[in-house]
Amino acid sequence: NHLLAEPHFAVCSVRRLPDKMNGSTVFGVEVDMEEGLFMLNLSENALREKLHDPVKAALSAELYERFGLAGLFPSWWSWLNRARADLSIYIQDYLEQLALAMGQEDFPWSVAELVHQVLLEGRVSELPDDMAEQAQEPLPEAPEAPASAGEEAEEAEN
Repeated sequence: NHLLAEPHFAVCSVRRLPDKMNGSTVFGVEVDMEEGLFMLNLSENALREKLHDPVKAALSAELYERFGLAGLFPSWWSWLNRARADLSIYIQDYLEQLALAMGQEDFPWSVAELVHQVLLEGRVSELPDDMAEQAQEPLPEAPEAPASAGEEAEEAEN
C-alpha cells in the first residue's frame, strides 16, 4: 500500500517563477530531506524530459499505476493550451507521490537513482540498503517529446 510508505523526501512547495529558460516556464521546487531544506529551479522541459518521461519509461504500466503516478503530471496538451495557467500544483502532486513511491520496497533502484540525480541533485550520499541491493539496470530511453508551440512556429518561419 503506497499510502503507508515513508517518503524519501518532502516537497514543501512548487511555484511558477516569472523567469523563462529557453522559452520554458521555470518552477521553483522546495525540497526537505534529512540533509536539510533546499530550493532548485527547473524548467518545464527539464521536469518532463529528465524526470517524468524517464521515470514513466522505466516503470512498467502496472507499477506506474500502482505507485499512484498515472495521470498526475500535466500532459503536453496542458502545457500547450494552458500556457498562462499555473500548473505548479499538478507538478507538486506528482513529486509528492513520487517521494511516496520511492519509499516502497519494490521501487526500482535505477529509477530512485535517476530521481536523486535530477530532482535531489545527488544530495543523498547513498540510497537505502534495500534499493542498493537491487540489480542495476539501465533506464530505457524516454519517448521523443513533441516540439513546443514556439519551436513549431520558429521552424515554420525557417
